[in-house]
Amino acid sequence: MNPSVDVETHMFNFFKGLIGEKNCKLLNVPDTVAENELKTLASIQKLLEQNGKPCCVNLITENDKKHLK
Repeated sequence: MNPSVDVETHMFNFFKGLIGEKNCKLLNVPDTVAENELKTLASIQKLLEQNGKPCCVNLITENDKKHLK
């Protein structure tokens, strides 16, 4: 667990760089997740309906492919 989203190694920053900030949702306060669960699920559903089903993110590089061969 990272102490703050401001830390460069925070998981949110990783995905923000990979798929873009508008495609990421940060839920950093666990106590409020239950209260906002329906709202969050509705926003996720809306995002999926707009952009289609997410596909696999291929994190294997050309270097990895050479190593695997």
